[in-house]
Amino acid sequence: ELERILEGFRTDQPWARQAVDETLHYLTQGIVNVANIYDPDTIVLGGPLANIGPYLEDRVRTAVQQQTIAVSHRHIAVQLTSLGDFASALGAGAMVLHTAVDSREERGTGS
Repeated sequence: ELERILEGFRTDQPWARQAVDETLHYLTQGIVNVANIYDPDTIVLGGPLANIGPYLEDRVRTAVQQQTIAVSHRHIAVQLTSLGDFASALGAGAMVLHTAVDSREERGTGS
């Protein structure tokens, strides 16, 4: 169903634009909340909604610039992933690898 909505969005169907806009409203609010809690340097966007590219990136960037608490003190970069549909899996794998390396170093077995 998501592909049908994204195709409708690409062909400028009003029902699809409304669905995407509503979804992005909630998504951007969640991203702003996470940015306010963790204060990241960069927000990387991926997943199926990344198929709408610049529209997604612009909406998130605008929300982050207007609604983050520390926005006057620093700039949070917002960009689309270049990893395609496997970005989440690669990120999860990287987190596991990072945890394993940190664990070895804490035990003093790293080389």
